[in-house]
Amino acid sequence: MKIRIVLADTDEKYIDHFIRAFKIYYFNEVDIVTFSDSTALKKYISSRAYDILLSVASLLPKEAEEKSMILTSEMGIKEMNGRPAICKYQKVENLYKGILDTIAEQKSGITYSYETSKESPVIAFTSAAGGVGKTTAALVYTRQLVKKGFQVMYLSLESFSNIDYFLNAEGSSNFSNVLFAVKCGKGNLQMKIESSLKQTYGGVYFFSKPMNPNEIDELDQNEWNEFLDAVRAMGKFHCIVIDLPCANEDTAKKIMPLSDRVLFITDGSDTTTEKTQTLMTCISKYDEVNGSDLSTKVSVIQNKCEGPRREIGLPILAELPYVKETRMEKLIMDTLVNAENASLLSIYQPGGQEYV
Repeated sequence: MKIRIVLADTDEKYIDHFIRAFKIYYFNEVDIVTFSDSTALKKYISSRAYDILLSVASLLPKEAEEKSMILTSEMGIKEMNGRPAICKYQKVENLYKGILDTIAEQKSGITYSYETSKESPVIAFTSAAGGVGKTTAALVYTRQLVKKGFQVMYLSLESFSNIDYFLNAEGSSNFSNVLFAVKCGKGNLQMKIESSLKQTYGGVYFFSKPMNPNEIDELDQNEWNEFLDAVRAMGKFHCIVIDLPCANEDTAKKIMPLSDRVLFITDGSDTTTEKTQTLMTCISKYDEVNGSDLSTKVSVIQNKCEGPRREIGLPILAELPYVKETRMEKLIMDTLVNAENASLLSIYQPGGQEYV
């Protein structure tokens, strides 16, 4: 379903520019009706359905105040006369996200959908100890999928995430907006997700870290499930890659049962091996109590390997040698897509096919 936008402005050149920009970038997402006369505008909104009215203050009718945004000429103005405001002169992407964010607050009946449906399996990366290369493996895996043409959302759920150091994109939105929408149950969650997402120039979708790291821990498992269901329902992503904290932390415990695949990253040390085995014992007991199959979803990637393989009692998908140079990323990428390991990190693609 397309978003129905009514644009009211006395500047005919701006109206033409607005329509042209949205046709180029969001042709399948929006329908736009424009007015430069207040009388015709009032007649239209009194008899037609629409989702949002973007209007300069001089044309804004009282009848439309509840579903409107005021167009301003200055950046930084978020509200005017009690209504949301947005600067008309900015990148079309930022303008579009601002519109989505305002509609999301209205909890409208819009379901944001795409032409193609994707199953969006969840691949979770975690570990039994820090410093084993978990985040590096998750990021490289994500980038490799994107290079193969898949749309991937990368979600960092570490309390003190450094996601914005590794992934860069324009925009001021962050994950706090989405977490608040899930927790409070207010607004249109799919649109809140879409308006808060960022995309790197390389094509990776992600959220900037929340303003308060404790916000991630506040969601319970049902709320995380609601969030993941909303992402899947968007039909936008082939895969959701989640960088979890250590597997013994609360957030990891909530997300792992909701995942389609759980990849434990280890460094082959005695300490990490022992911790991983202890965690697997806990997971097995969890399965017994809850009648679940979490233990069957778990596999291992051994990183920083030196010497003979250390058996953990779990399927080992890959062994990455210890590398000091900056060629680590290339090495991980080559290993994960090695033709000799065709089943390595396989994910299920719509239609029953697998891709790596």
